[in-house]
Amino acid sequence: MDIESAPSSPTRHGANNTTTTEKNALGAETTRESSKQGGHPASLQEEDVLEYRPRHKYMISRPRALQYTYKSQVYTSEGDLTEQSGEEAAKEAGIDKARERLDLFIDLIWVGIISNLSEVFSSDAFGSEGASSSKAFLFFAVVFLPSWRVWNGIREILNNYYMDDVLQRTYIFLLLVLSIFFGNNLAYITEFPERAKILTISLYLFIRSSLVLIECVYAIFIPWLRRLVLLTSLLYLPSIGLWTAGIYLDGAKALGPIFAAVVMDYTVPIILDSTKTRDALLSGYGKAIDPHHFTSRMGSFFIITLGEGVLQLVKDGPLGIGVTRTCGLAVWSLCIYFLLAQIYFNRDGSRVYIPAVLQKGWRTWLWLTYHIPTFMSTLTLSAGIMFIIQQSAAKFDAETGDSDTETLSEEEIIQLTRNAIWTVSISLAIVMMAMFGMALLNQPRDQAKSLRVNNRYLRLAGRPLYAVIVLAIASDKNIGTETYLGTCSLLMLCLSIWEYSASLEKTGGFLERKKSPSSSRVTSHE
Repeated sequence: MDIESAPSSPTRHGANNTTTTEKNALGAETTRESSKQGGHPASLQEEDVLEYRPRHKYMISRPRALQYTYKSQVYTSEGDLTEQSGEEAAKEAGIDKARERLDLFIDLIWVGIISNLSEVFSSDAFGSEGASSSKAFLFFAVVFLPSWRVWNGIREILNNYYMDDVLQRTYIFLLLVLSIFFGNNLAYITEFPERAKILTISLYLFIRSSLVLIECVYAIFIPWLRRLVLLTSLLYLPSIGLWTAGIYLDGAKALGPIFAAVVMDYTVPIILDSTKTRDALLSGYGKAIDPHHFTSRMGSFFIITLGEGVLQLVKDGPLGIGVTRTCGLAVWSLCIYFLLAQIYFNRDGSRVYIPAVLQKGWRTWLWLTYHIPTFMSTLTLSAGIMFIIQQSAAKFDAETGDSDTETLSEEEIIQLTRNAIWTVSISLAIVMMAMFGMALLNQPRDQAKSLRVNNRYLRLAGRPLYAVIVLAIASDKNIGTETYLGTCSLLMLCLSIWEYSASLEKTGGFLERKKSPSSSRVTSHE
């Protein structure tokens, strides 16, 4: 069925003429037949190791949406009804591996952009006497939110229209070039604010416009996309005007229009994705996500933000030569980053669950929304931890006489260290509460008494409790940095152990015993 036509008499996924198993069997048989016809007879063992390149037939492919919605049902690019939002279609087309490799290359650029974003917050929050963490948080939010929109826009293009032809490769390369220029200007936004502001906003608008422009080209071949592109362009016009005003206004006067433009840029996708908008203005059509690619990309970006903190522990040797007392702070910091990754991917600990991105309605939108403060707070967390480590190393060098550089006064160090401790605590609290909310959006389907603790609210109770405790610890004005980071790390370790043990299957235990040979054979046959 051609994508240009509306799906007529759609068939539900469970009632298709051929099941998934039958399709796989038919595909394997077709592969064997084609191998024989091509003069390359393949044995069954060879079939297990063969790999095929995806969609390598045309230099320029006809644009298509990998998946789309019509009247609240998700269809593949071939017009087949599916409940997997294009995941099976993507696998059958063989595009998963190729797209993941491209995603990885894109993330290489964003490692540098994320580093510049972290430096923006660090220089504002801890760069000088009288620095205000609250103002630094506000300015960082204004800088981070448009930057993340750029990354998310590229993700949406690959999620919806990945074709890997010559034109799309060229287009993605141009987007990456613009992303490099955009990230490079972020490094100067605190040192040369006016000049960097003009260049950064201009590049942002150029990237956002190019994302809409490519969809205008695709709309020539995808009729249902035409109304959506037109509506998208109209809704983004006010924000473009606000961004332009931010270019011409000086100093703090520009923050108002810029902040309003950021709010509008995040509001437009919500309007476009609403059911009322689709039914009233788009004839029931709309974009759909590939849930596998979507969750994978969100997880990848979280790892990038965590990686910024880990990178700072090694880059330029901040711990000094040899084993110093600063190394203890690095161990506690690494433990925090490591455990945050474990907690994020543990979800709610359910063995069987329906992910939030596979549920219709507000859950997918809220799941995505929770990620934004998670990403931001992870970066501010790494900036706060890094300042604590740098000051500890500077103090150690001053005591041993290994450094001749000028340091801040004692009063400045105390005040900025207090700011750093509060920054770390607030960031940890936000991350933990956001991950608590994300986990609750999944719908568990575990059988009764199948886990050690079946009540997921009890399994996750440690997360809000941890958020409260780290804020209480930060209120102690006499706490040292070593004690503070050590306490935060050990408390998170206890939280991680509790969630890990509480989500164990009821039939399991502390230590796996050796199975008898007879039971092993039975298990393998099953």
